Amino acid sequence: MAYCQYFNIDLDWKSPKDVEFEGVQYKLPDFSNVAYDNGKPLFFKKINLKSSKKKVASYSFETGKCLSSEIEFLKKLDFNVTNQFQMELKVTNAGKNQFLVVSGFPFIKKDGLIQKITSIQVTCKNKEIISTKDFALESVLKPGSGEWYK
Repeated sequence: MAYCQYFNIDLDWKSPKDVEFEGVQYKLPDFSNVAYDNGKPLFFKKINLKSSKKKVASYSFETGKCLSSEIEFLKKLDFNVTNQFQMELKVTNAGKNQFLVVSGFPFIKKDGLIQKITSIQVTCKNKEIISTKDFALESVLKPGSGEWYK
């Protein structure tokens, strides 16, 4: 039986931030755990897993309508919004701890319209560990295994 962990990660969307850059006014999309890379809004969250040897088994996501100011910002700065999920979901290690890391660009095109990702559901399960060692073939008593002592 596999032990799974389920996560529901909400992107807490806030009102866009008014900023000025080189004399031009912008309304930056704003949400929880946001970092901007050359103006591109990126989501980042790290979650401690309860056990080791986990992997991402599946994911799904929900979207919501973008504000017109968010769409205008994305178009003005020429950020490529595709119909592909542009978020990375991976399990990483730090010392003895394992973490689920969710990061990326939280916008997607659905039916030709730009939408924002509002939540991501992730399932992590144990990696299957398959032992390739055949203990019957690896006996210390097999011929030629070393020196014999009495």
